Amino acid sequence: MCKTSKLPTPVVINLVKIVGLTVLLQSAAIAALGDTIPQGGSKADSTATTTADDTSTRQMLPKDGGLPGAVLHAYFAALQAHDWNALKAVKPSEIRVMMEEDERDGYHLRMLDNMKAQAPADIKILEAWVADEVAYVRYQGSGVDRQRKGLAELVLEDDEWKLTVAGLEE
Repeated sequence: MCKTSKLPTPVVINLVKIVGLTVLLQSAAIAALGDTIPQGGSKADSTATTTADDTSTRQMLPKDGGLPGAVLHAYFAALQAHDWNALKAVKPSEIRVMMEEDERDGYHLRMLDNMKAQAPADIKILEAWVADEVAYVRYQGSGVDRQRKGLAELVLEDDEWKLTVAGLEE
């Protein structure tokens, strides 16, 4: 799992314990480009800090977000389709194991309903880059009452990008 060196302020974190799965629902206001971006990678003990202005460790991805952008679109499409298996397919193995534990008591269906209710629709990629073996995708989509922006973090697992978190701004 990736470590996060510093989150932008203000940050609102809601931690919900769900039978066998602790879901971190994170909403971070990432409005200013100079905010600190969470870093990490496949090496669990490595933590790096970069800012949006520091492009020395960034590899910018195509405008559509490349493969990480496609995974993010697949994630939101799975939520809209209420497709738990498709949702699991875009998650890293350690998160999939926890998701499978929640299937045993049927709680995953309620969790999926809650996730779908909070997820924006009509996702558009704003920018995407790779730094320290982690892909970051800034996106926006239509929420219940307004446009919402967010930042997703993806890691490589078996040469495939897997979504670890997709947070929304407040």
